[in-house]
Amino acid sequence: MEFVCNANFKGEFEKNIDLRQLHKNLPDSKLCIKPFQLVVKDLRGTLILFSNGKFRTMGCIDELEASFLAFSYLPSPSTSFPSITLQSYTLKCEIGFRVNLEKMSLCVPCVYEPEFFPALRLKEYKPVSVNIFTTGKVMVCGLRDPEEMYIILLHLRWLCGPFQL
Repeated sequence: MEFVCNANFKGEFEKNIDLRQLHKNLPDSKLCIKPFQLVVKDLRGTLILFSNGKFRTMGCIDELEASFLAFSYLPSPSTSFPSITLQSYTLKCEIGFRVNLEKMSLCVPCVYEPEFFPALRLKEYKPVSVNIFTTGKVMVCGLRDPEEMYIILLHLRWLCGPFQL
């Protein structure tokens, strides 16, 4: 978990939620019509609530933190925590050296459009998004097991080695 900087969870309360009433009680929340949802931004993360009792959390790094975030906005007291499931992690790390992305883009299957985004995205890891920056920093989005980051990091050090600046 040392590389995790964000996690996305989905969950469900045991009952429907009156989003309009909850929005009145939470002045900093945002009620959206399409799709019908209530967005609550908190220091601990972001919570998106749906009227059928389902929700999403972003910004928490573990299941317990995400459960507490959702539970704290439940409109009426409940004795049980909501069921919650991990969707994906976002992780960051460094390979330890700078990388010539322009040269690397000519040799490995990737997407590199520096005028739109300053990172090289490797195609090899689809559906996971692995982005390498010139500084040697790496952002990985979409992993379900954070332990996989160790294998990705080893592979990236080997793959980027010839393009070291």
